[in-house]
Amino acid sequence: MKTLILTNTSAIPVHWRLTGCDKLPEEFEVSVKCSEPNKPLKPCGVQEINISFKAITEKKFNENIVLEVEDVEE
Repeated sequence: MKTLILTNTSAIPVHWRLTGCDKLPEEFEVSVKCSEPNKPLKPCGVQEINISFKAITEKKFNENIVLEVEDVEE
């Protein structure tokens, strides 16, 4: 398992979302919902995202997950 830690270092709250993780193969599991805006991340706020992998068969993966961030007014 890998943990991605998002930290808002700005003075304003931000909206964030992950895209692409809803298209990951079943070997991957992400601890947040994908493609939906998540709770605003407050100034100095921290959000942990856990990504786990469980091999089913031997193969290579070349998947992308994108983090989108915008202010609360979009």
